[in-house]
Amino acid sequence: MTMSAEKLIIRFISDNPSCNGSAIRAHLSSKDEDMSQSSFSRLMVQLEKSAQVKKTGKAKGVSYFLTPLQAHLSVPSALRSKAPYSDSVISSVKNDNCLSEEEKDLLLTIGSPDDADLSTLSLEAYYQFILDLSYSSSKLEGNVYTYIDTDVLLKYNEYADGKPQIDGTMIINHKHALEYILSNIDTVDIDLKTIRDIHSLLSVNLPGVTVQEQGACRTRMVQMNGSSFEPLNDPLKIPLELDRLLDRCRKISNPFEQSIYLLGVIPYLQAFVDVNKRVGRLMCNIPLIKAGLAPFSFIDMDKKSYTKGIISLYELRDISLLKNSYIAAYQASSPDLVASLNNAVKGQVNPLSLMYRKEISLVVAKTIKTEFELNLIEELLLLDVKEEEADNVKDIVLNIVDNLHEGAVAAYNVTKDELDAYRDRELLT
Repeated sequence: MTMSAEKLIIRFISDNPSCNGSAIRAHLSSKDEDMSQSSFSRLMVQLEKSAQVKKTGKAKGVSYFLTPLQAHLSVPSALRSKAPYSDSVISSVKNDNCLSEEEKDLLLTIGSPDDADLSTLSLEAYYQFILDLSYSSSKLEGNVYTYIDTDVLLKYNEYADGKPQIDGTMIINHKHALEYILSNIDTVDIDLKTIRDIHSLLSVNLPGVTVQEQGACRTRMVQMNGSSFEPLNDPLKIPLELDRLLDRCRKISNPFEQSIYLLGVIPYLQAFVDVNKRVGRLMCNIPLIKAGLAPFSFIDMDKKSYTKGIISLYELRDISLLKNSYIAAYQASSPDLVASLNNAVKGQVNPLSLMYRKEISLVVAKTIKTEFELNLIEELLLLDVKEEEADNVKDIVLNIVDNLHEGAVAAYNVTKDELDAYRDRELLT
């Protein structure tokens, strides 16, 4: 599929609504864009899936039309009807565009780690997510850093030669904002402090955002290039609307619905002088992470679908296209991220295992060598394990005893014969 063929088809259908496939192919041929019937059919299916074209009829009676959104976007933005900000959108997005039960179940299934407690993970365990989102969110803004450039910058603070310094700054800002969220996940919330902090971190050293404007609702007008949307430009109302937006979001019970709401409505309000879409992409991860779900990296988000979804919300007050793009991208990226987080949970070392290494080893050995059952809590307390940590250390001891094998006995001053005798006693009880 070439972009020229797609554009030719969209333009032809716009000028000739209810045209058939033969007429479209003939038009392509006249423009030196010949393609086989199978290639043409695949292209039309893709245009349907991307909500650009719809068809009616069957077999030879099929006719093609532009979807309402594509018909709207086919008109140059300067000629489209003005779409002023409406405070009703904040409530309508919440009430009228919720996920179906099937969509909720799908997202929950693909986004749930295997009984993993993500709250225990370190920043290092989230590196894949930080890399993916820093790269993909910046790319959606036109950033020219490659994935490898981004990885090198985040790991070694080495900026890519020959590429704009501002692009590197944008990526570093993402890293710092994501680390802020992940390091403070127990206290960050869908509130004014969090959204201001995230904006401040994302906008450091970016042109067009002064220090006074970092983390502060804007007091000057903004315009949307390439869109007929007219943002709210009353500096007295913007903070009130932002507070209302966040309050409504907190009342949504489903974390995925909260996430989609934040992704769409934050840029719709344009509360800040710049960086609003980036704030939305990071804020939309907070309800997911707090719910123990895999976050959304945007690594598989199609830029065209995302942009059309945002414009559809801006100008048509419809979040459904953005929602569909979200679901498709989350479905594509979540399996790899869930696997990464599961492995991180399984591979991490409990800090208590390091703190009480000697005590744990002594109690493991005593458990195996002693022919009567021990009170493990008492044994640990006798070794000066803190009372409030004794239950957790006991669980570590039991896990080691249950999984100890011939190859690992030396680490706990136990012999193979002693372990075999312990297993035999277990079988008898």
